[in-house]
Amino acid sequence: MPTTSVRPGPVHLVYLRKHDTLEQIAASFGISTATAWRYVNHTIEQLAIHAPSLTEALTSHHADGYLLLDGTVAESDRVAAAGHYCGKVHREGMNLQVITAEDGKLLWISPALPAGTHAVTAARKHAIVNTCAQQDLEVLADKGYVVPTAL
Repeated sequence: MPTTSVRPGPVHLVYLRKHDTLEQIAASFGISTATAWRYVNHTIEQLAIHAPSLTEALTSHHADGYLLLDGTVAESDRVAAAGHYCGKVHREGMNLQVITAEDGKLLWISPALPAGTHAVTAARKHAIVNTCAQQDLEVLADKGYVVPTAL
């Protein structure tokens, strides 16, 4: 593998801050797209190691009020990856579940699921409702998290 004077630091900062594509970053730093991808993925893996679990994030919160749960689709540059197209927002991406305190303080962001994953399904896969119930925390969410009951 050829050596390069570019260290991962600036590459991942540009990726995380500016949202440039890997191709744009590679051209800017004079490295291959594969090298840019390796630098970015290494940084993301290191950040994930230090991220709190859902339980850790919720227990670090003072349970004075309520929590807010919502999902979002983070756009990605994947091309027609299975399950990553979201008809609701008409784009490719990843489904992220976000929990904040009532004052808006970010407490937790879920691992990514394909964008086509429904909100209530994502909440189940991440055990959000059960974990909040075990912690006796009140959670507010939109109607996308309501499970219809049979009459």
